[in-house]
Amino acid sequence: MKKIQSAICLSLFISVMILGFNTSAQQKNSTTGTINLQDLIGKWKPTKVSPTNFFQSNLTKPISHPDTSRGKAVTPKTGNKSQPDQNKRLELKTTAHSIRSLTLEFLADNNATKTYPDKTDKYSWKKKKKNILVFKNLTTNEKNNIEIFKLNSDTLQVEEHLTSGNLYVFYLKVK
Repeated sequence: MKKIQSAICLSLFISVMILGFNTSAQQKNSTTGTINLQDLIGKWKPTKVSPTNFFQSNLTKPISHPDTSRGKAVTPKTGNKSQPDQNKRLELKTTAHSIRSLTLEFLADNNATKTYPDKTDKYSWKKKKKNILVFKNLTTNEKNNIEIFKLNSDTLQVEEHLTSGNLYVFYLKVK
């Protein structure tokens, strides 16, 4: 009887250890690793710009429930989320529209240029944390943080932290 109990305890201990290692490995792989700045150098063109995070695949959509009393489907309300005011929404919308038409070029000397159809802005950038860059406009000295979600030799996924809100941008490298 003692041998059976000790065998059960040992197998339970091994199972818990295996599950623990698997869970910690999944958590480590889910975060963005360090970025290779050599992949960042070059010209980038945005393909998708949005104030909502479209990088996460686990976003949930509201579920519609049928309402039999009125014959319509009802979508549940999302609770007490604070909505940005009209001015900030408008500023985000115009910024997103202007980002769609720009070309972003990272240079090897920690400088960058944002080329719009009507103007060119020059920036300096430096790495703040393992996946965050600080952009400083060289003419206005305005600073913005850009968080890199994914970077490889031909795609770049970033979140730009602006005063009016965050914009999520997907770039493709110009060959």
